[in-house]
Amino acid sequence: MAISEQPDAVGWHANGHCLVVECKASWEDFMRDQHKCHHRGGRAIGTRRWYLTPPALVLPEVVPADHGLLWAYPQVVRVQKKAPARTHDAKVQRLEQAMLLALGRQRVLRLEGRLDSLRAQLVRLREGERQ
Repeated sequence: MAISEQPDAVGWHANGHCLVVECKASWEDFMRDQHKCHHRGGRAIGTRRWYLTPPALVLPEVVPADHGLLWAYPQVVRVQKKAPARTHDAKVQRLEQAMLLALGRQRVLRLEGRLDSLRAQLVRLREGERQ
């Protein structure tokens, strides 16, 4: 099973739970999301899933039962409907773990690249001091 979705934001709580936020800027975008295949059959990642929209674009009563709703104001984000904790099978949990590990590997590779660059700069500085 592969990850069939690309959430706008994904994060992990210290307890290991995966949190997913889908940002919607229009009613049409929200409605299109309802028909995506990962919403069927329990294949969506995330222990808690949220929709983030401008105020009143989507009302709490139309949000799927397994999602929460956040409204984004200019200076603050407000919870309109809490996201319930979802349970999913071991396959989905392994996908979440694989995603987290992949993100961690990307971060390490970026850091290694920066370290290589810093080492090269240090070598050039030392060579400049010898001259």
